[in-house]
Amino acid sequence: MKAVYALITGFLLLCVFFSQWYLCQVRHLCALAANLEVLGMILLAFLIGIVGSWLMNEKTFLFLREQMNGLRRERHGLESQVRLLEKENQDARRHVAEWQREVSLLAQVKKVTEPLLSEAKRQVSTLEQELQQVQRRYENLKNESDAIRTTAEKLKEELAKQKAQPVISPAIVTHSLPEKDRSRFTPSTTQTR
Repeated sequence: MKAVYALITGFLLLCVFFSQWYLCQVRHLCALAANLEVLGMILLAFLIGIVGSWLMNEKTFLFLREQMNGLRRERHGLESQVRLLEKENQDARRHVAEWQREVSLLAQVKKVTEPLLSEAKRQVSTLEQELQQVQRRYENLKNESDAIRTTAEKLKEELAKQKAQPVISPAIVTHSLPEKDRSRFTPSTTQTR
């Protein structure tokens, strides 16, 4: 802005110098009145031109200044959005890298656990078969136990019936059976007494 004023001042000085030269050297009118009149007209024309151009361009300058300020604000907003998007991009890349590491770890864990899983499944099937065998054996033993209980109850009933019958003495039994009917493995009555 100062350069513009310096140019205007220089232009005014040149106007004065050349007007003096023109009036005094070319026209030989060095009279003070003529000089002042010409100088006043030149200055007035110059000032009218400057004021007119300034008034005509003021709205344009204000409009351009507002547009420039708006563009600066927009640029600052876009720069902040770019920084935000770059940060989000870095975060997204970091998350993708973490997820890729997790996927590779899960793949390694899967490789390690697949044989263990198949072994566990095989053991489970073996244990299920053993469980079925044990359950069948349990059922068999339970049935045998029930049969033994029923047999024991029958034997208790028979024993109770036999206790209720009269007791036969061994002397009566020995007299009733001759010795020759006895087995040779059975001790004789004389030996048992």
